[in-house]
Amino acid sequence: MAADGWTLVDDAGALAELRSVLAEMDDALVAERDAIRRLDGAALTAAAERKRSLADRMQALVGKVAAPVGPDGRAVARRDDDRARAERDQVRDHVRRVLAHAEANAALLADAVATVRAVAGGRTDTGTYDARARRVTLRMTAVGRAA
Repeated sequence: MAADGWTLVDDAGALAELRSVLAEMDDALVAERDAIRRLDGAALTAAAERKRSLADRMQALVGKVAAPVGPDGRAVARRDDDRARAERDQVRDHVRRVLAHAEANAALLADAVATVRAVAGGRTDTGTYDARARRVTLRMTAVGRAA
């Protein structure tokens, strides 16, 4: 059972379709990573739309194969033999890999944007409170001098 209180049930068709959609999401993330590498805005937009469509499909499938915890606190599952548990664990592992790849792509995109900004002469924001406070203080000082 997952920590969030649900477990996958033995719905072979939906589980197989979920695996297929996860594989498609893997492909979409590879395409996105390639688009980031090439700084290809059109390909990034297409990848985002494809990921959104796949995420919607995944959400519907998870609704078919996820079961809430029953009133007795136990997970509701139609089949709970070793094979069923192994299949559910494989799907969970694949979901974790997809999430890790998505997070890696997000970090890669943020780094690419920061690099382009730096090369183009834009400001780089460290994101810390002190850095923002210094900028505000400098702007206020400059406005005060100009007045």
